[in-house]
Amino acid sequence: MGKLLNYRNCAMLMMELELQVVKFEVGGDIHVNSIATDLVTGNIRASYVLSAGHFFTKTLNSLIRSRDESVTVLTTPQYKPGIQNLEDLVESNLSIIASPCFEEFYFSRAETSNNIYSKIKNQMQFISLSYYEMGKLLNYRNCAMLMMELELQVVKFEVGGDIHVNSIATDLVTGNIRASYVLSAGHFFTKTLNSLIRSIDESDACVSKSINQMFNEDDTLAFIYDEYMEIEVPKIMKRPYVIARCIGPTRSKLDRSAAYIVHLLKQELLNNTLTFLRLSSFWIHKQSPNGRYLVIINENHSQDIQKIFTFFWNLKIHKVVVITQHNHDHQIHTSNPYDKKNYCGAYANIIRSQYCNGNFTINILKNYTDINKCGITFLTFDDNNYGLKAFFEDFFNTLAKKTNGEFIKNTTVTSKTEVISIMMQPIIVTSIATDSSPHIKEFDYSNTVMVNKIVIIVKAGDTVSPVKILFVIFRTEVWIMIILSIGITSLSLWLISSIDKQQFSISKFGKTWLDVLLATIWGYFVLVPRNIKARYIIISYLVYQIHIQTGFTSNLVTVLTTPQYKPGIQNLEDLVESNLSIIASPCFEEFYFSRAETSNNIYSKIKNQMQFISLSYYEMGKLLNYRNCAMLMMELELQVVKFEVGGDIHVNSIATDLVTGNIRASYVLSAGHFFTKTFNSLIRSIDESDINKCSITFLTSPDENNYGIKEFFEDFFNTLANKTNGEFIKNTTVISRTEGISTMMQPIIFTSIATDSSPYIKEYDFSNTVIVNKIVIVVKAGDTISPVKTLFVIFRTEVWIMIIVSIGITSLSLWLISSIDKQQFSISKFGKTWLDVLLATIWGYFVLVPRNIKARYIIISYLVYQIHIQTGFTSNLVTVLTTPQYKPGIQNLEDLVESNLSIIASRCFEEFYFSRVEETSNNIYSKIKNQMRFIDLSYIERAKLLNYRNCAMLMMELELQVVKFEVGADIHVNSIATDLVTGNIRVSCVLSAGHFFTKTLNSFIRSRDESEREEEQKQH
Repeated sequence: MGKLLNYRNCAMLMMELELQVVKFEVGGDIHVNSIATDLVTGNIRASYVLSAGHFFTKTLNSLIRSRDESVTVLTTPQYKPGIQNLEDLVESNLSIIASPCFEEFYFSRAETSNNIYSKIKNQMQFISLSYYEMGKLLNYRNCAMLMMELELQVVKFEVGGDIHVNSIATDLVTGNIRASYVLSAGHFFTKTLNSLIRSIDESDACVSKSINQMFNEDDTLAFIYDEYMEIEVPKIMKRPYVIARCIGPTRSKLDRSAAYIVHLLKQELLNNTLTFLRLSSFWIHKQSPNGRYLVIINENHSQDIQKIFTFFWNLKIHKVVVITQHNHDHQIHTSNPYDKKNYCGAYANIIRSQYCNGNFTINILKNYTDINKCGITFLTFDDNNYGLKAFFEDFFNTLAKKTNGEFIKNTTVTSKTEVISIMMQPIIVTSIATDSSPHIKEFDYSNTVMVNKIVIIVKAGDTVSPVKILFVIFRTEVWIMIILSIGITSLSLWLISSIDKQQFSISKFGKTWLDVLLATIWGYFVLVPRNIKARYIIISYLVYQIHIQTGFTSNLVTVLTTPQYKPGIQNLEDLVESNLSIIASPCFEEFYFSRAETSNNIYSKIKNQMQFISLSYYEMGKLLNYRNCAMLMMELELQVVKFEVGGDIHVNSIATDLVTGNIRASYVLSAGHFFTKTFNSLIRSIDESDINKCSITFLTSPDENNYGIKEFFEDFFNTLANKTNGEFIKNTTVISRTEGISTMMQPIIFTSIATDSSPYIKEYDFSNTVIVNKIVIVVKAGDTISPVKTLFVIFRTEVWIMIIVSIGITSLSLWLISSIDKQQFSISKFGKTWLDVLLATIWGYFVLVPRNIKARYIIISYLVYQIHIQTGFTSNLVTVLTTPQYKPGIQNLEDLVESNLSIIASRCFEEFYFSRVEETSNNIYSKIKNQMRFIDLSYIERAKLLNYRNCAMLMMELELQVVKFEVGADIHVNSIATDLVTGNIRVSCVLSAGHFFTKTLNSFIRSRDESEREEEQKQH
């Protein structure tokens, strides 16, 4: 697009933001007019995209809503309330199906004054059905059913899915059911049975209360029984649960919570039962070690409770509660491995016991803020890991201080008896190392410690020789033009002087050449000839000399103070062209260069240049100094390389984000480690370091990275991260599901065509509008104005006329005063006076000041006027000399319609903006539509068309930056707003549907917009 706009006379339809991309792609500014297309296309509304159901969606939308109060309702499925109570049920006159046993117990008595009862009774139909048949009827028939509350769970289980139903209490009609055992009247065993039931009730109440205190309401409980224990489940269970006995296989998997109730006949069966659990499908590798365990032992007088706790602690399981029985009394036991007398979990000397028949409380540690001098081991495997030894030591000393622990350094594999063992591991979050990576599944990872960029290091360009440095001030062409101007001026003055004196002397030409050269350097001539023609040449040359001196002085300081080097290899494209070998550690091959070649041509070429060799940092430094090669390494490693070779290496560092992304360094603990939550909490609390932030990742595809508004998105997400105590992570590849919060940018077109019926709307959560991205038509701008005409750009034509008139009037006035005084009128004298005034206009002084008072007043007034001229001239001169001047070209939609240029646009624009029937009343829209040509082109193809074809392009404003970047040059184009035809695109953040962060993000966006509006009001 950029090339086309620069070299072809055409227009382009694009989004307003695309124009910035086009400019960026061609590596410079394109002089274009932007024509609004609102009338033809409307606008695009861009949103951020998250995976479906993402927890961050709600927060993100809330933050965006707080900015502009434009609320988009994209939530969970909404249902009508339906029948909510007995009154609604009576009014509906639905048949109520129930088992025949209900008729005998509840509906066999005569009708009473209770009107509800009689009406419900009239609606009853008593039929014997299986639970499966009940489920089918509820799903496919409009009816009601009377059943026990627990039976509803059985019905849902039988039909293998969730039934969307309302449950209506019938206490007013039926009361509740109390189930009892039945014996013959006066049976001898009744008293004993009741005593046992009371004991069971106490046990049931103890277990139920413990469950309520230990587990969340939405936890799925796993009841694990030893091979001898009868199945016992609390009478009232509000939570979903699964049951397993250690002699049978398990097929179900727990994927949301790790909540276990281990029921044992006696304590000796604990080891076998826990071994079964750890090998079963109920065990969640990364959650179960940090799960909650309620151990119930039916054995009376269990003596060795300490062994139960130490058994779990040795497995790194700390959240354990034990219920034991003593006679008919039940006790609750808890213990903290970090109590001082428990010696870091080696012994369970301190156990807190409470009776169940009282008001007991269960306190389970969430964060370990005091570990009583227990050890925290950091395992590096290398005594000088990553050259950041001091950084890690400082971090862990701070961690130990905050937790009252003791930091232990270790470079070898630690004993399994270590209480807390942590190691540093760089985790590569790319499309290669995702959740399928064995690293992700085997360990717990802390919050990000640091973001370490991956770069390619190449030897920089050689030093530019001192002789060549002078030519850096101006391009070679400029030096040639300066020398030619000196030669031509010298020749002209020499010829005029020689003709006047009728004498041609070569030595005289040499002297004239030196005079012109001195005038070029110092700005004046030693002797000014009397010849009028020569004086005009001198004045013209001195004006030209001002231009030379302005450019020379502005560049001289930079050239003299900054060492000059040849550019060398600056980017991935240069590196590919150089065909240098790129040396890297073998670990990079596994993570970044093991996948099949993709459509990314840069990636495939870089991969072909890679050589994977294990080298020490010292060897890397030597190779960079003495071999012509490149190296792939982490940015921090470059500091280590420089340190190892004992000096500064002059190299260029090339970002590899497009190929590799960045490395996120995290601390690693064993999967499900009890200390992970505490560790992350402490990392967040250490504000002095940069490793305390949860990640907020902004995901774009590599081809759409930057979008010319890189700075905007970085600023937006950095502000969001500060507000939520997070850390902004940029990424261009598919990220791991272990990311805390992931967002991506997606341009979503909200028009009358793309409404809620769009599949995007159903799959993602969209934040409030972040920015409005204009759609523009890009056309090649006007041709460059010739250098002769450029001089007149300094002032408008009217100003130049006034300056010439003022010179003429002043010259005439001074000549008349002088002539009247001397009683002599001479035309040649008038010419000399004119030259004196012209010189005074340029240099600000008169060579000779007349004695006449009137003439002196005129001279003083003119010199004051000259100050104004010089001020305006000087202030505009640099701009005119440095900024190319162009003709206006096509500026608006009306000009574009008159030009009848073809307007090229992506096919997606046709669907959204140009598929409706032409509106005859909207003349602009219909004419623009007739000029449209819908072709899918790459950014580089668009740039070439704009440069070499006379056409226009419709695109987003940001896309123009991409087009400019792609062609690596400046495209001179006009950007035409299309608001009248297309409207604008509204950009939003996109999160997965139902994301927890959506509300927070929208709240942040609203607050940001409010603060911007307040700032604007203050300025006004």
